[in-house]
Amino acid sequence: MRITWLLTVVAAVGTGACQSSGSDTAALVGDGYVEAIETICADTNARLDALPSPPDGISATDWADEVALAFGAESERTRDLLVDGSLRSTHLDFATTTSELAGRYRALSTTIVDDPDGIGAISTEITELTLGRNDLASELGVNGCVRDGS
Repeated sequence: MRITWLLTVVAAVGTGACQSSGSDTAALVGDGYVEAIETICADTNARLDALPSPPDGISATDWADEVALAFGAESERTRDLLVDGSLRSTHLDFATTTSELAGRYRALSTTIVDDPDGIGAISTEITELTLGRNDLASELGVNGCVRDGS
């Protein structure tokens, strides 16, 4: 059961994510905003796609740590973007949700070792955060950041 869940999470993460390209000095709006965020997502997708799947080539704890690092970097880089006022609140919610997702993957890494029975609860939290993040990405018009959880 735990291995099946972990493989499901590996498959879900492998289908998409986000990471930023740095901050600009002018506020981003419209197509410029979408391009910046989708570049972030493409960078993170590449980083996550490069990870081997556990247990072949990487331990489950190392994999979860690497996913957490990718989402943490994404959150920081996304938060660093200067965004137009009309998008700012949703943009910050997106960055915050991504940071929380990174935190849950860090928790997954320790839960795998310290409390294997707690993996289901972490899985639920990761799924809920992913769905919320997808909703925010859709609201922002950055469909390249929407991840398929299947």
